[in-house]
Amino acid sequence: MRASNQVEGIFNTLIEKHPTQTSVYLQGSRHIRTRISYYDPERPRIPREPSTILVSDLFELTEWFHRLREAGVAFSLLQGSHHDFFAFNASLVGLYFNGIRAQSHILFRYPDWDSLRQEKGHTRAFQRVEAMFAHGSDRRDDFAKAMDIVTSPDKATIILGLAEHARNMEFDRVMLAPDLLIEPGQIREAAMQAHVLSTIYIGASRARFELMLPGHLRDWLQMQPVFSENQIDD
Repeated sequence: MRASNQVEGIFNTLIEKHPTQTSVYLQGSRHIRTRISYYDPERPRIPREPSTILVSDLFELTEWFHRLREAGVAFSLLQGSHHDFFAFNASLVGLYFNGIRAQSHILFRYPDWDSLRQEKGHTRAFQRVEAMFAHGSDRRDDFAKAMDIVTSPDKATIILGLAEHARNMEFDRVMLAPDLLIEPGQIREAAMQAHVLSTIYIGASRARFELMLPGHLRDWLQMQPVFSENQIDD
């Protein structure tokens, strides 16, 4: 395990609640102290210190990408997220601003923006991306020129990527974006619950010294008998 015993309770709670539950529990390193902090999921701030932000899907990746771009923050993408994002972003911009059917395999089946909204409009990440585009109609070129702004990891303050692309990697500070952490107790389907819990576990286990989580996960963890109250930091 990469992280410390401070996050051991989080990991084992996730294992306990996983639909395909295993009897194997994990033990963190006693030689590393990982600070756990919580932020307001309704107003997630860009971390001030060098950090890695892990997100749930390409809509949330698009939102954070353009937030960082507009804030002037030097950032890079996880290697596995590069190709998926650039194809997705170009398709999304073309579909919204020009009505051009997307080339991205994820968006290709949507002939226009309205059909995409009908299926994805309930998600917060889609709503925020749509609002960003709506308020930036005079900046469509800025949205399209994505590749020009990404820097190399050694020059980046923030590394951004999909949580699934962070396997077998570790970072000093990790922020799990709000939409990555749907409150597990609100998920009824076993397959979706398994996916969410697995993704949280992947993301949380990447952090060495600090793990930043949205506040609603703290509330859920405090209600779980596996989780120890003294493992929650302020």
